[in-house]
Amino acid sequence: MNTVLGHTTRAMVLHKGAIIVLSMIVCLQILVSLALPWPLKLAVDNVLGSEELPWLLGWLEPVIDAPNFVQPMIFLSVAFVALHGLSSLGGLARHYVMARVGTLMRLDLASALLAKLQSMDRVFYAKERVGDLVQRLTDDTRFTADLLAQVLMPGLTAIGTLVAMIWVLASLSVTLAVVALLAAIPVPLLIRYYSKPITDRSYEQQERLGDVMAAAEQSITSIQVVQAFAQEGELDRRFRARTSRAVQAVLRATSVQLSFDFFLGLVNALGRAGGLVVGGYLALDGTITIGTLLVALAYLEAVIGPVGSLASIAAAYGTASGKGRRIIEILDRETGVVDRPGAERLPSASAGQGRTIEMQGVRFAYPGGPDLLSNVDLALAAGETVALVGPTGVGKSTFANLLMRLFDPKEGRILIDGRDLRDIPLADLRQGLSVVLQDAFLLPLSVGENIRLGRPDATDEEVETAARIAQAHSFITELPHGYDTIIGEQGATLSGGQKQRLAFARAMLRDTPVIILDEPSSSLDVETEAAMFEALQQYKINRTVLLIAHRPATLKFADRILELRDGRLVEKAKPRSAREVGA
Repeated sequence: MNTVLGHTTRAMVLHKGAIIVLSMIVCLQILVSLALPWPLKLAVDNVLGSEELPWLLGWLEPVIDAPNFVQPMIFLSVAFVALHGLSSLGGLARHYVMARVGTLMRLDLASALLAKLQSMDRVFYAKERVGDLVQRLTDDTRFTADLLAQVLMPGLTAIGTLVAMIWVLASLSVTLAVVALLAAIPVPLLIRYYSKPITDRSYEQQERLGDVMAAAEQSITSIQVVQAFAQEGELDRRFRARTSRAVQAVLRATSVQLSFDFFLGLVNALGRAGGLVVGGYLALDGTITIGTLLVALAYLEAVIGPVGSLASIAAAYGTASGKGRRIIEILDRETGVVDRPGAERLPSASAGQGRTIEMQGVRFAYPGGPDLLSNVDLALAAGETVALVGPTGVGKSTFANLLMRLFDPKEGRILIDGRDLRDIPLADLRQGLSVVLQDAFLLPLSVGENIRLGRPDATDEEVETAARIAQAHSFITELPHGYDTIIGEQGATLSGGQKQRLAFARAMLRDTPVIILDEPSSSLDVETEAAMFEALQQYKINRTVLLIAHRPATLKFADRILELRDGRLVEKAKPRSAREVGA
């Protein structure tokens, strides 16, 4: 099982060099913090007073016992400044290394989450909101970096400082060491009481922020429909409602954190006050010197500080855990489509040759829905073109999705060249398919890059040939920069027909043995469609083609026509007129 600490531990192992450097810097800072109060103690007790030097500092006697106090005071002042400078440099180095390794850890986790999301099937995306997934990918993935920067390194510093300070404080005054320990007792109780509320409120806050991201994404991606139906006000109302719920969640999380901080500050204040009272009494009684009192008070504050840090660390852990839970929820999901153990690549097809496709007793239904396919049998010979028709919503596109293994059938099996799709590695299977979907999706890249999406190493000549087959070359050359023209998000700067032709060119460039065309010309005029399919006739020789379409001009290129009705396939004769298509 994935856990928050488990992910963080694995991330730290991957960057163990940087973690070792951080640990060394922390140890140096602890040593410097131990030395910081001593220049003041030496000035009060040994320069201005007449106390003897501690035996460990006997080597300073020639400086401290100088004829006048100017020389030792200058020396101690320089030492004080040097110690503070060293502490500051250590802090800068620590923050720099932590920022670097934290960013790398965050990017590693984001890459792992993205890889997981890319492996999920269509059923997963039917249930999830894109905006919320973006929130998890861009914000929640920082939890490993947060744990390192706000929990693990501060925790190591706090524990190391606490142990060292208590040890040195005990050597100066056992009584003050006991006071420091007593002041620390309430802190674990506060941590225990507030840990779960902080984690839960943080998780709720991230969930509500995910809702806001989802609402924003939906409003932007559906802007044409929103404007066409004048629904800007309604979507603004919904967005404000989700924003209001997010604000309430943030306030609840903040209230818990502020309550925790208040009681933590009260405990710290009581500890310092107790140390001042006890230390002052011991100094007046002559048990300790004034210099020792100053060091002891500095150490007492340094001890209570790490204890308070441990409490703050617990709160930071709760916040990071809330984000981590949202990441682990995705990483722990079972991938709907996976390679079977021992899956083997298909033998390479001969150039220009198709593959056989079979469906044997295939049944499929979406979760909670009726069967779309019921005991379907289908056989496509290598090099055959089969058209699939049927009423809207009957499940024609499901055929294409099943062939691409975007999901698996509930029953039965699908074979290519006699091999079950589940026995073929997913990457190998999909590399052997060229697909044109009904919704032509384009990236905000150049026209040439969009065509090359499935084959990045294609030459300019091959890209142009594919564009000519798709009847796209003429309009591409009219664009401001031709094939180098950058198109808008999802092809917003192109017409529906132009986008569909680019998607068609992209599929032709793949040059695969199997071609899947799902309503590839629904946005094209009759003349362009006819020219494109005439060119396709020459390209597809000996390739296997599954064509999902309605238009007679498209269906006439098929060797066979199958109709899907009530989950079953029925072979039809080729139509002689547009009226026969829907018959």
